[in-house]
Amino acid sequence: MTQAHDSTERTDDPRAQAPCPYCGAAETEPLALFGTQLLTVQMYCQRCHTPFEYVKDDAILAVFEARQAREADEAHEAGAARKGDQS
Repeated sequence: MTQAHDSTERTDDPRAQAPCPYCGAAETEPLALFGTQLLTVQMYCQRCHTPFEYVKDDAILAVFEARQAREADEAHEAGAARKGDQS
């Protein structure tokens, strides 16, 4: 499974940074909105490259919302560029 790790998803809000339970690093990012339970998210540690689960909170969910909005904007721009190339 290939993972795209984008450092732009990080936020200055320390609540949105879940420390890695394995190595203690703060360099983590959301990986998936749902973990094995509905109240958890899957996170990924960029230092030890280990996925882990973290209990959802508003700060983590805000990171997911920002990523979804950015991806929608990028998809819209890519579609517009392709449409312009076809003309």
